[in-house]
Amino acid sequence: MRNPMNFHQISQIKLTPDVVDGIVFWTKNPVPMLKRLDELKKYNIEYHIKAFKDIAEELHDYTRKVTISFIDVDYRGVKSNIKELALFDFPNKDQIKIGSALANTQSVLTMNCLRDCSIVV
Repeated sequence: MRNPMNFHQISQIKLTPDVVDGIVFWTKNPVPMLKRLDELKKYNIEYHIKAFKDIAEELHDYTRKVTISFIDVDYRGVKSNIKELALFDFPNKDQIKIGSALANTQSVLTMNCLRDCSIVV
């Protein structure tokens, strides 16, 4: 696997069940998706809350804890690439709304990895 922050660093990653507790999907290169942003407008906050709760319910026998986070536009790795990301405003009040709703999901323990807002459970 190539390190996205250090192009010349390549590592082999073992993905067998004896060493993997979970798999996380994220990207630091959303550029290929940008031309399809209009398709994402239907996925509002309520949609994501419902989808998370549905997924958590389906996975509750296999998952004990989920960690959520939101993009930190002040993080050095993001800050240097921010112009290419074409981000829209995502205020703390919306992050708190989503985080609080997800934290109240009964199926799994939801932890947050947030810098500037508190989640009330």
